[in-house]
Amino acid sequence: MGTNLKLLPVLITIVVIANVFATCKKSECIGYSYKLKEFWTIQTTNDSLNIGDTLSFMSEISNMPFDYSSNRKINFSGNAKIGTPLDIRIIKGLNDLRPAVDSFNYITISGTLKPNDNIPNQIKDLSWTEIGNSYIAKIKIIAKSKGDYVITLPDAIGRLIKSNNCSDGAGIFLTNANVKNNAYLLKPYYSLPNVPANDSAHIFCIRVK
Repeated sequence: MGTNLKLLPVLITIVVIANVFATCKKSECIGYSYKLKEFWTIQTTNDSLNIGDTLSFMSEISNMPFDYSSNRKINFSGNAKIGTPLDIRIIKGLNDLRPAVDSFNYITISGTLKPNDNIPNQIKDLSWTEIGNSYIAKIKIIAKSKGDYVITLPDAIGRLIKSNNCSDGAGIFLTNANVKNNAYLLKPYYSLPNVPANDSAHIFCIRVK
């Protein structure tokens, strides 16, 4: 069975997500014992920006998060490395999304952001930093070029540092907390009237004018 091109934006990003921790030793491998539900806060009320405008993304995860697999809080304090890819592409037409990381400038307020080793023109690897009682990732992106863009922020991976057990990690489901994702801008990529739910769950679209 061939790959469903309509799900390609999400599928590629999910494949790449493991590269956030590609240098982990075997004793530090990624697992999914814990299941967390967390959010992105996006600082905008519009579906468009002008060149030079700034768009802010922030995620704050408690270091004592609630685990939905065990229905209890777990202790991540001083013991977790959390990361996800930031995937940016420009929407060109039917089945046509092109890498567009270079269409924006980046300011990192909290966490770390660096080019992905495998797809540097499409993806940056984003990691959270523990500050106080939370793990925080906060970045600003500044529009440089006109176009309709899809920004994909998939589920994050949390790896427990002080553990030799491959099952001691977290799959962190991330969704937008405060704004619409403007998924209608992605419709030209599809031959369908609506964006499939699997693709829509982790995207934010923006038009740069």
